[in-house]
Amino acid sequence: GHSDLFRSANHQAGARAGAVNRVGSTGLKRELIGIALLLFAVFLAGALAVLAAASLRSGIDVRESVGWVGWYLARPLVSLVGWPAAALTPAVPAVHALRLFGRLESETDRSWMIFFAGMVVLLPIALALAVAKPEPGVASGAAGLWGELIAGWWTSWFGAFGAWVVVALAA
Repeated sequence: GHSDLFRSANHQAGARAGAVNRVGSTGLKRELIGIALLLFAVFLAGALAVLAAASLRSGIDVRESVGWVGWYLARPLVSLVGWPAAALTPAVPAVHALRLFGRLESETDRSWMIFFAGMVVLLPIALALAVAKPEPGVASGAAGLWGELIAGWWTSWFGAFGAWVVVALAA
């Protein structure tokens, strides 16, 4: 028979020391903040998508889809930095969430954060220099108020070519 089936249960089935890692309050906080950042990135991306659909087609109510919070996040962001840079902004909290989940190293996270922040700041300026200026009093959909303002200053200070040199040096 199987005499080993009826052996005493008094054996060392416990975990080795250090085999089970306890989730401390620090690790739990990091994961909760990571989840919150990831959900914020998804919500911001959704708000921008609904705002884009509403601007292309009538009959879509942004406030009905994402509420007043989504409306007041997406609309001023697009007015400030334009559509291309606004489309990059959900990547900033998403990348940081990946670091908090342990999917990115600290140095890699920092590099991506600087890259996306730099793109959000410089892309509107480069687009304002590249596309035709909108009518006075109208924000550029490509460059936003930020891009038009800074490009206007740099063009008046350095000329058209000099403004492009400043953008290249800033990049």
